[in-house]
Amino acid sequence: ETIYPRASVNGGGNVNWVFGANVLAWNGSLSSDFATAENWTPGIVPDATARVVIDGDYTNAPVIAAAQSVLELQLGCHRPSELRVNHRLYVGEDITIYGFGQLIANAPISISNDFTVLAPVNLASVTNITHDDNFDTGLPQTNRVDVTVGKDLALDEGVTIDVTARGYANGPGGGSGASGGSHGGQGGMNTGALGPTYGSALAPIDPGSGGGGTAHSGGGAVILHVSGHTALDGAIVANGEDFRASIVGAGSGGSVYLRTATMDGTGTISANGGEGDFADSSDVQSGGGGRISIVLTASETFGSVDLTVHGGSYERPAAGTIYRERSSESSGRGTLTIENGSQQTQERFTTIPGESVHDVTELEDVTIVVTNFAWMQVATSLIVEVLHIISEQERLDLGDADHVLTLERFRVNGTTRNRVGTYRTNDWNGFPTPPNAGGEGVIRIEPQLGSILEFE
Repeated sequence: ETIYPRASVNGGGNVNWVFGANVLAWNGSLSSDFATAENWTPGIVPDATARVVIDGDYTNAPVIAAAQSVLELQLGCHRPSELRVNHRLYVGEDITIYGFGQLIANAPISISNDFTVLAPVNLASVTNITHDDNFDTGLPQTNRVDVTVGKDLALDEGVTIDVTARGYANGPGGGSGASGGSHGGQGGMNTGALGPTYGSALAPIDPGSGGGGTAHSGGGAVILHVSGHTALDGAIVANGEDFRASIVGAGSGGSVYLRTATMDGTGTISANGGEGDFADSSDVQSGGGGRISIVLTASETFGSVDLTVHGGSYERPAAGTIYRERSSESSGRGTLTIENGSQQTQERFTTIPGESVHDVTELEDVTIVVTNFAWMQVATSLIVEVLHIISEQERLDLGDADHVLTLERFRVNGTTRNRVGTYRTNDWNGFPTPPNAGGEGVIRIEPQLGSILEFE
C-alpha cells in the first residue's frame, strides 16, 4: 500500500512512501468552509491534486458548498469525523471512509477509482453515509445519496448507508389524518385521504412520502452507479419513519437504485414502510413499501443480499417493488417482484404503474411476479410482457372498466390456458374466474404478443 506522509522528510529506505505529495489535513479552525485555506494544515485550499484527510480533532466540521475537486479523500480514520457535501464533489482517485467517518451526501459525488467503507472492529453497526431531510412537501427532492464509482464499491459488514425518514415530510404520496404515506405501495388508510403511489419501478430515484400531517417522513433515496464490482456486506436502508407520538400516519419506504457490473455479499437493502400503531385507539396507519432496483451490466448473480420492500406490519399496507435485471437481459427486460414479506395486505394495493409521476411504457418488456401476500392493481391501460400471480394468497385487481392490461403470457394459481382473447371477472374467456381476481378491467392476450395464459 502506498503511503503519503505529511510534514515528513525522506531519510531513505522507505519502500512505498511518496514524499512531497499534496496532503492536507482538516483543522476547521476558522469556519466550516471546505474552500478556505485557514481551515487546512498546511494552509492551502484543496484542488484536484490534494490528498485530503479529515480525522476529527477540528473546531468546525467541513462543508462543501461549491463545486470541488480533490485527488483522494480519507474520512474518520481514528476519530469521529463528518463531511457534508452540499455541492458536486469530484474525486480523481479513491474515497475511503473508516468506521469513525460520516458522509452526509446531499449532492452528486463522482469517484474515478474505488469507494471503500470500512467498519471498525469495536463497533457493531454505524451509519457512515446519509443525506439531510427533504422537507419541501410535494416538491422535487433536493437531497439524496447519488454516487458514481469508476471502479469498485465495498461496504463492510457493520457499515450502513441509512436514509431512514430522510424523505418527504409529506410529498407526492403523502396521506392525511392518520393514513400512512404511499410510494411503491399504498399506505394504510384510516381517517383522512390516502396519497397516490408514484415513481419509476425500474430506475427509482424518489424519496418516500410522509403519512398524514408532517410528523413522520418517508424514506430517503440512494443512487449508486458502479462501473466495477459491488461487495455489499453492510446495509442500505431507506425505510419510512415509524410512528413516534403524534396521531399521524407513518412514512412510506424510499428508493434504492444500484447499477453495477457485478455484485456479491451477504448484506441487506430495505425500503420498507414505517410502522404504525394502535396509539390509544387512534389507529395510526403504517406506510407503504418503497422501491428497489438492481441492474447488473456484466453478471447474472446478485449474491446473497436480502431485499425487502414490505409495508409496515400494523394494519398491513401494500408492498413496494423490487426490480432485478441481469446482463443477459436487454435493458428493461428484467423481473419486477411485488412481495409483502409474508404479511397479508388489507385492501391496499401495489398499483401498476404508479398512480402519479410514472411512465406507462417502462413495463412493456418486464416480467411481473406477485408473491408473499402482495396485492396488485392495474391503475391504467398498459402493456406488460409477462404476469405471474403465484397463488391464491395474492390478489389481482383489474381496476376500472376502461383499463386494459395487454400481455404476452399470464399465469395465476397454477393452471395453463392457451386461448387468445379477453378475460374479465364476469367472463374469463370461457374458463372459471380465479377466486383472487377482481375489478372491472380487462386482460387481453393478443396473438401478435403470444397465446399462453397460465394459471399456477
